[in-house]
Order: sequence, then structure tokens, then C-alpha cells
Amino acid sequence: MLDQLVQLVRENAQETVVANPAVPNEQNDAVIGEATPSQTACNPPWQAAT
Repeated sequence: MLDQLVQLVRENAQETVVANPAVPNEQNDAVIGEATPSQTACNPPWQAAT
């Protein structure tokens, strides 16, 4: 389920970032990476990752 949510965020962020003229093309991947939650950010340290 979490993987599906992360993929959805990544897809929507990609459309938005690539279409944004304020973001240089060289920075698209970095911006999308910042917008996409990581597995460790979504799981508190006391919760084991699945």
C-alpha cells in the first residue's frame, strides 16, 4: 500500500515539476526526490519496515 502511495506521489510530482518553468530541467529529479516520501520518513524508528 505504501509503495502505491509513493508511486502516486512520484507520478503527480513529475507532471507538476516538469511543467514548471521555474524548475530547471537539470533539477527535476532532485525536486521529485524531495517531494516523494522515503520509506524511512514514513516509518518511525520504533516501527519495523515491511
